[in-house]
Amino acid sequence: MSQSEVSLDSTTQKYPSVSGDKIIWIDDRQFLDDIYFNDLPGSPDERITTDDDAVDLLYGSPKIFNNRIVWTDNRDSGFEDVYLYTIDHDEPCPVADFTMSSQSGAIPHTIQFNDTSTDAKNITHWNYEFGDGNVSVDTTKANQSFIYNVPGTYDVRLTVNNPYCRSETPVDNKYKVSVGASPIAAFTTDVSDGFVDLKVRFTDSSINAETWNWSFGDGTWSNTTDVSEKNPEKTYTAAGTYTAYLYVNNTWGTASAHKTIKALTGANVTANTSIDGFAFTEPFGSQFVTFTKGTVPDCTIAGDSLVCHGADLADDGWTNITFTSNDGIGFMDHGATISGNLSSVSFQITEIHPAGFSETTGTQSSMNHTITLDTYPEDATVNSQVWEGYTDDDLFLFSKIGRSSGFSDILGVAYTLKIVKTGIPSGGTAKIRMSVNATWVDDHMGRSHTYIERISDDRSTGEVLRPRFLYHDPATNLDYFEAESSRGSSTFGLVQLTGSGNPFQLITLTIASQVNAPPPSGGSDSYGNSGAPSGSGKGLSAQAPQKAPEQKAPVAFIDSGKTAPLYANPGGVITQETTLTSTDTLASVVLGEGTIAKDSAGSPLSSISIASIAPDALPAAPPYGQAVMIDGRAYELGPDGATFSPGITVTFTIPQAQWGKEYSLMMYDKATGTWSEVPGSFNAKDGTFTAVLSHFCCVALFEKTIGQSAVRQTTQTPQPEPARLAPIVTPSSQPPQNALSIVFSMAEWISGEAVHRSSYLTALAIICIIVLSIMLLYRRRNNP
Repeated sequence: MSQSEVSLDSTTQKYPSVSGDKIIWIDDRQFLDDIYFNDLPGSPDERITTDDDAVDLLYGSPKIFNNRIVWTDNRDSGFEDVYLYTIDHDEPCPVADFTMSSQSGAIPHTIQFNDTSTDAKNITHWNYEFGDGNVSVDTTKANQSFIYNVPGTYDVRLTVNNPYCRSETPVDNKYKVSVGASPIAAFTTDVSDGFVDLKVRFTDSSINAETWNWSFGDGTWSNTTDVSEKNPEKTYTAAGTYTAYLYVNNTWGTASAHKTIKALTGANVTANTSIDGFAFTEPFGSQFVTFTKGTVPDCTIAGDSLVCHGADLADDGWTNITFTSNDGIGFMDHGATISGNLSSVSFQITEIHPAGFSETTGTQSSMNHTITLDTYPEDATVNSQVWEGYTDDDLFLFSKIGRSSGFSDILGVAYTLKIVKTGIPSGGTAKIRMSVNATWVDDHMGRSHTYIERISDDRSTGEVLRPRFLYHDPATNLDYFEAESSRGSSTFGLVQLTGSGNPFQLITLTIASQVNAPPPSGGSDSYGNSGAPSGSGKGLSAQAPQKAPEQKAPVAFIDSGKTAPLYANPGGVITQETTLTSTDTLASVVLGEGTIAKDSAGSPLSSISIASIAPDALPAAPPYGQAVMIDGRAYELGPDGATFSPGITVTFTIPQAQWGKEYSLMMYDKATGTWSEVPGSFNAKDGTFTAVLSHFCCVALFEKTIGQSAVRQTTQTPQPEPARLAPIVTPSSQPPQNALSIVFSMAEWISGEAVHRSSYLTALAIICIIVLSIMLLYRRRNNP
């Protein structure tokens, strides 16, 4: 019986399905889940779906039969639909689309729908869903009309199909109909973040609106009833995070929509390669450089290198440019010129000193980077943009990259460096040097948890880079780090991550900590030139256990939150299912169609929001035995006091769910200062905790070791100074472990867990397996 590995090791694959020699599975190699296909044996993987298609997690397992693949996904704003793909057919699949004669009006209102699908010549059926429960009577007609007699807002969808595949329009404002109802507010912006002065173009995409009232978040407004003036421009001159609102009105009511705009401060500098004094030719098929002395740069020969530097070169944005020749001859000095065959060239930009950084990050923080290429790019530019913190899009990718690399969570982002290259060839290597306030490092989890994350230029891949700690400057209180990127320069973030980043080591440490809870090793939190931890720490040795160092709570970064509009009738009944996911992607809220959603005043709810809460902003943890908050995992669900009937589903992902832990969701009532537990369930298979909420406030995830004796309490006396909600580390007085003691302790712990769950047979089976493993280990030691 033989086995062969089909999928990649570096990504997560799941839900395989086989038909003959064909195999399909779900794969997250492009950050979001997609379906991949492989026609065994030895064929390359083929990507069936794209991230643009599968906007969210693909629910359920894809199936394959012969050359047909079928699956369900919720790409259309939370609506789950079935999709079909046919392998190896020559007929193009149609792409559904249509236009409407109008999108709004008074009832009764007749609308003509005209098919504009692409590759339409082979379409055999057109099925319109008019949003009110009615569908096409004759699916052989491409163009159809419908009369709306009931006030409301409706999502119209068109499904077209040929003998091989089908296509359906998404849920989108361009396909909405609003008749005799309040308007639907919506707008887009050409940019959502950028450096001051930041010019933003706001474009209205509302339906059935008659007036437009804009609030730009900085105290300025724009009001109009003129359609030609409904799309304003706004320039943000001060750094900050602004929430822009659009309020629209018509005869039947009012609606609003909002977006977050981030005006950034920092640095935006550009270096160019059009430098006087250099000439490049290719007389022998490779690049040959000639430098004319007396021109702008100051260049000297150093071994196989020609090093150029000086104040004049800094005017072009470079500290130095180093040419290398590995042809055995090197660079030749001809008196008036220096020349040689070029093997590589390295560009180091001048030190960047961002403006406006906070004391937390370091007002004197600076950074620079070097890029090494095989050839000199003439007439090229390198633009370096630095801003404190992160954008929402970058944070999503930083979090995804960290978890995909085996880390459990992202604790903070000091700042982001985005390198935009024009005329620079792809590839090359890069070296990134960054400094940050040492207090920021210590307030998180120290130098050993400080990393530099990279996002590729096309934002499809990324990696966590282990930096070297270079030195600490006591005069400025800055820590300096350096990392190398073998994939060149793009977007980098100086971040702090929790977890080991090694899946195998992570599992081992999790089990050991449950069994014997050894004390953390002592020592300094620094790195040598190798990039590996170094210092005076003794670790696990034969010496007496050391007192555990004080553990610092993760310092949460500011989360501007996420918001989703709701579509409801005048009675507050949700007419379209909505899913809202948190910025860190670890929490989601689902409002199903038919749910009655109202605000604290009893009015229909127009939107919902979710934002992470910093541990410092929460009251002390409830006295729930040894329960501790999971990585400061708490969220503000808004608007506060909103109610739902029936209750709505909230799901939390626990990236590193542990054995022997019990998880619970607690809700805090700000008015009474009390905590109460929300009934829920934990799915160990995918590490998620699910609960149902009937109203909104702040919620937090807690964990507790199973088997501890504790009395649950749901009241908490408010304290004058809120305590940090961080895991409590108790120093252990037990001797150091060895492999055998861990195995015996594992047996004791696992059997205890099994008995606790009334599974004596399972406990006996597990103990037998472990005993046999010990016997084999003993025989190997005594019979080498």
